[in-house]
Amino acid sequence: MKLDKRKAYDIYDRILSVLEELVKIGCDLDRVDAIRIADDAADYRGPLYQGSSSKKNIIRPREQLRIAKNRGKYTILHCDGNLMKAYMALKLTKIYDGLRPLDLMPKPAVKAAIRWIMEVIRLREIVGWNTVFFTGIPIDLVFNNYVEAQEFVKILLSLLEEHGLKRLVLSTTHSEYPGRSYNEPRVRIKIDILKKGFPL
Repeated sequence: MKLDKRKAYDIYDRILSVLEELVKIGCDLDRVDAIRIADDAADYRGPLYQGSSSKKNIIRPREQLRIAKNRGKYTILHCDGNLMKAYMALKLTKIYDGLRPLDLMPKPAVKAAIRWIMEVIRLREIVGWNTVFFTGIPIDLVFNNYVEAQEFVKILLSLLEEHGLKRLVLSTTHSEYPGRSYNEPRVRIKIDILKKGFPL
């Protein structure tokens, strides 16, 4: 089946128009200080859009951005995948105030999570300090029952030690997995540790 790009863009534009109305509603609420715009424009291999379409699609939600910025709200991009490729993150930091979740690579175990931390630090060195990072809690480890709570906390503390608190908001790297729950006993232990500020 051949993709009809014109129809695809038409559907996407209609979805964007609905999202723009939601952004307007959110911007009218005083308790809302930032608007999060979701566009999974990458996977672990890098940008999903190639060539000339990359720039076009990376700024496609521009009307949402315009609405939010004109009403004095910060803008946060939710974009999965490796933003290190093709200088994607550098381009995005010129558009958005924050990036989430910096899920740059798989991290199913502790050693992989340590490598991921180093990639986050490298990304910070590339983009500078004007952008807020919303990351730091690898969902992979939250739901890995072979990773003990103590190891989980060490990963969080390692990120905080390497990066520091500046321009960092601790956030999960993904929503809970399908068929899994934060109320599972071993998962609950890790969540409770987070809520209490990491005491063991």
